Amino acid sequence: MTLRIAVTAEPIPSHLSALDHVIGPAREQGHEVTLHAPLMFRREARRRGIAYRRAGTEWTCEPGVQERASEIWRRHGNGAFNRHVFGRLWPGHAEAKTRALLTAWRRDRPDLVIAECSDPGAHLAARILRLPLLVADNGLGPLLRDLWDTDIAPALNPLHKQYGQDAPALPP
Repeated sequence: MTLRIAVTAEPIPSHLSALDHVIGPAREQGHEVTLHAPLMFRREARRRGIAYRRAGTEWTCEPGVQERASEIWRRHGNGAFNRHVFGRLWPGHAEAKTRALLTAWRRDRPDLVIAECSDPGAHLAARILRLPLLVADNGLGPLLRDLWDTDIAPALNPLHKQYGQDAPALPP
């Protein structure tokens, strides 16, 4: 049985590479794999031999974002940097991804969603549409667990409420 698998990634090249361990085997087994990610990954999807659909923004590439994050890291260290990126920036950009994925997946419903652990827009879209979700750890899992209750979940809560969902839960 061929599955239609939707794979998602946030706009950081290493985050897509971290999913290669599931993309390659899925393709080799004959499943239809589509990458739903920012435009910067279109060429990478082609290189991997999978379909591509644009979803989300390239927010990590914006100079102002990079400069501010670097300044926080220099002045206040890694803890403040992580709280800024994962508790503020990251949830703030999840809505565009959620919206794009809801549109795409309502039109062409996947059988399975494989999302990196740091893709809250994909997690929410899968939850809203009641799609099976496999969360792949790209190495950030322990950090996200540490920040979940204090920074991440509170920042994501308004977006979840906007879509009539319960409070955000730590991805399985």
